[in-house]
Amino acid sequence: MDGWEKVTYSLSRGFCALAIKALNYKMIVHGKENIPEGRAIIAANHASYLDPISLGVGLGKLTFIAKDLNSKGRFIDGLFQQWLHLIGVIKLNGNKINKGALVHILDKLEKGNKVAIFPEGTRSLDGKLGYFNDGVSLIAELSDSPVVPVSLSGTYEIWPAHGKIKYSGEIRLNVCNRLYLNKQIADKSERRKDLTERIRSELESSLIYSH
Repeated sequence: MDGWEKVTYSLSRGFCALAIKALNYKMIVHGKENIPEGRAIIAANHASYLDPISLGVGLGKLTFIAKDLNSKGRFIDGLFQQWLHLIGVIKLNGNKINKGALVHILDKLEKGNKVAIFPEGTRSLDGKLGYFNDGVSLIAELSDSPVVPVSLSGTYEIWPAHGKIKYSGEIRLNVCNRLYLNKQIADKSERRKDLTERIRSELESSLIYSH
């Protein structure tokens, strides 16, 4: 792990933790013991700008995968992009995992890091799970890494995609059991589809339980 990246991430995480406390948000994390010591892919539902912040504060050092945001050329946009770079965010070309990003992701996992991905690719407009792409399953297969589904509850109620932010609330992270590719399925496409469906099923069950 790059030294500057580790320091910047740690400082950012500390600042976000203080902000969560100052805004009167209560964070509850269940099942953190399900995260392995070595490499892993964290697959979470996505309904709010608070989701990556919540994952980072609640789970520790993660390498986030995010679509490249359109910059309007403002100074603040440039600072934000630079900050994302400093904390190690890997940017995609739209919602697709391009070759360069894939190489970077696999390198991070090979070095024992934990990579966080939102399978939906974008925030849900109604708080419900959207369509899951198979990017997580592809990465799991190429890196031989376990997938750890993590459900996020409360973030949509606090800060929905097209709504005003609330200055109090409860954020719940439920870390589900690790999932692995079923290598008994010979066809690669079917194997990835199977894992994607199991990730979604775990998150659906966890979200129902959380509520």
